[in-house]
Amino acid sequence: MTRQGNINQPIVINDPQTKGITFSYSKNFNRVIDLTPDNYNSWRTSILYLLMINNLEGYVVSEKVKKIRKRNVKDDLSDYMEDKFDNNLVYDKDTNHLDIKNDVMVKWIIINSLGEETRKIIEGQGKTAFQTWKILEHSFTRSPERRKLEIQNKINNLKYNED
Repeated sequence: MTRQGNINQPIVINDPQTKGITFSYSKNFNRVIDLTPDNYNSWRTSILYLLMINNLEGYVVSEKVKKIRKRNVKDDLSDYMEDKFDNNLVYDKDTNHLDIKNDVMVKWIIINSLGEETRKIIEGQGKTAFQTWKILEHSFTRSPERRKLEIQNKINNLKYNED
């Protein structure tokens, strides 16, 4: 299967146990973007397409990976896998290595698609891909009330021209 406009670039659809990811099918992932409420939905759609093609969308639409603060663990810490990015966190016992790897990959995709200003919002927080996705969603989506107000303002600013 090929993509229109990129006849020589195949669309790679991996099996559910993703081993790697190919970005060669799209020019859109060769750039970074600082998110705004105006461009967030377009960015979100592009990233979701990339994740869906590689069977990774589950890591942003649901909480597949859970991290726990070490101080909140009641039993033996050696039974938990430590988060390599934050020594204060461990992965929940139900989290497997493949899910950790895929979660890190998805978070990497998200972070590396963002400009420096947007990265500051999420970087270094020890968050999962799902939590990172939610932080961005809450930071850049407009509430229904705000959207309604903006539409009303646009309507009020329209001028009737009798020409």
